[in-house]
Amino acid sequence: MSEEFRERIQSEKGPELDQQKKPKYTVEVVSGINEDIVKAICEIEEASFPEQIRSSPEDIKEVLENRDGIHLLVKDKEGKILGNILSLRQSQEYDNLLDHDADFTNDGNALYIESIAVKPKNRDLGVFNSLLKSLNKEAKKRNYKKITMHARVSTGLSKVLQSRYGAKFLRRIENWHDFGEPFDYLEIEISEDDIEK
Repeated sequence: MSEEFRERIQSEKGPELDQQKKPKYTVEVVSGINEDIVKAICEIEEASFPEQIRSSPEDIKEVLENRDGIHLLVKDKEGKILGNILSLRQSQEYDNLLDHDADFTNDGNALYIESIAVKPKNRDLGVFNSLLKSLNKEAKKRNYKKITMHARVSTGLSKVLQSRYGAKFLRRIENWHDFGEPFDYLEIEISEDDIEK
């Protein structure tokens, strides 16, 4: 995430955006998987993350097959996939993540974001808001109480989620998953209002 994008997200308010200039995006819940979806998500990961952070195609398929999670694709007007969110019930990630975060909890009411990524050239407020607003809506429908994640610090994602979306900072893990960079553990309470401010 560029410094310019981070500053723009922190300073802009959703309702005050010029609606004429704001591109239209659609967000779809992934209800079935196919090779095209897996390939598109792999391409987004390749463009968005260093190699050591990227998920393998097999890991992506496994997450997409999990019906307790919420998996979203954001597309442009032409139907091109620009970004995604992959998530699982937090209790399903407990055994996998406890070794990396000793304070990680086994919370069946929390939705854990496994991955959130948008192609660098498509990162703007509209894409990001569309994904998070849709995630909040779907999580409410499925009776989740909060959304949790380990968010990258180096890209500014953690800071943006805290300042713009009300994510609560709980702790920092300095070398998350041995990736060589810090990640913050964050929680967002699911409210009756839209997540977007």
